[in-house]
Amino acid sequence: MEAEEIEFIRELSFEDQVEMSAVNVQDHYLVIVCIYRPPKGNVDCYVAQVDAALNRISNTFWWLETSMQISLKIPKKKVTKTSSTCVDNIFTNLIPESYQASTNNSHIAGHRAQFMKIEKLIKPTDNITDKYVRMINDPNTHLFKEKLRMSDWLQITQYEDAEQCFMNSMKFFILILKAGSL
Repeated sequence: MEAEEIEFIRELSFEDQVEMSAVNVQDHYLVIVCIYRPPKGNVDCYVAQVDAALNRISNTFWWLETSMQISLKIPKKKVTKTSSTCVDNIFTNLIPESYQASTNNSHIAGHRAQFMKIEKLIKPTDNITDKYVRMINDPNTHLFKEKLRMSDWLQITQYEDAEQCFMNSMKFFILILKAGSL
């Protein structure tokens, strides 16, 4: 499998704010983007740069892995054999039937890892009726952060199973994003 770096994604990085890297897996017409926001990185800068990257790759299959480091008002816990936390996230525009996602606690990092295995790339059907456009501007970013801040994260992340907690959190993020779309 051959992959080629996508330089314009790397060039969207700002040191200590948002760090990005991407490759184009040519045989599969798939773009893999990895994004890291340092704990003290600016959230607005992070959102703007992720949006810029997604706008540039929106006409292809993409798989985005990100460590957002956004405080969700959840009590901080050190990861042990009896506790866990999910800070890494995977977003994709692939059809759900074409991939498997899972959570693994490999004990090689301070948190669980998210894995995705792509079985077969399936193009979306042409009869998609909903399309969401993200308007990244100060009022929308403020609204998004306020919705996150006002959320009952203990309710959203109540599950013992990290994978179930991750999936429930992702459903919630999608609901917030859809509510802010035009």
